Amino acid sequence: MGYEPVRMNPRTRYIGRLFSLVCLLATAGCLWEGAKTLTEGADLRLTVLHTSDIHSRLFPFELAPTRGDQNLGLNEENAPFGGAARLGYVLRRERERARRVIHLDSGDCFQGAPIFNANFGAPELRFLSMIGLDAAVIGNHEFDAGVTNFTKQLANWATFDILGANYDYPDYTDPRNHDLGRMAQPYSIYNLEGVKIAVIGMANLGSLSSIGEGGNSLSITPLE
Repeated sequence: MGYEPVRMNPRTRYIGRLFSLVCLLATAGCLWEGAKTLTEGADLRLTVLHTSDIHSRLFPFELAPTRGDQNLGLNEENAPFGGAARLGYVLRRERERARRVIHLDSGDCFQGAPIFNANFGAPELRFLSMIGLDAAVIGNHEFDAGVTNFTKQLANWATFDILGANYDYPDYTDPRNHDLGRMAQPYSIYNLEGVKIAVIGMANLGSLSSIGEGGNSLSITPLE
């Protein structure tokens, strides 16, 4: 699967494994033309917090910002960059400013710093759980230490939903069956003060050669 260089910045840069976010507002009965809806005049504002490609960068790190980084607001005078403390502060601040908040992560919280090589993903999942993440989609680097490690770390530390609507798993009677098929969900629905939010997670396909080539070591069938 390989290691891809990672650079974080205050504004989310990677939008690869995006969530489809649908706001489902309930109405009662049939409405005639000109009739008022039940939501007219109601405060239905929603704040969506999005993180992606954290790549084990729980400690601040140094880098030389490129022109593209600078255009996105990443300036040398703000170094060092990233880290769990800074990210946690920003997320907590935004939660306090809003009435309804949902925090979604587009995957790849594993790999990219020695903290992963020493702990195999436990600190990353503990951090995401502590900051109140609601749901994360499955990224390709979540499998870097194997699918069994991923499911073990999820079971031990994750308090959020793990999503992947486009993965099909072996039947429970299949000897290749693993726990990810039981733990992952295609979607989740959240009730935020009367506003129902459906989140559909689209898991990574492009970087997972092992699920598209002979052998399929992950025993996962990708779906379009």
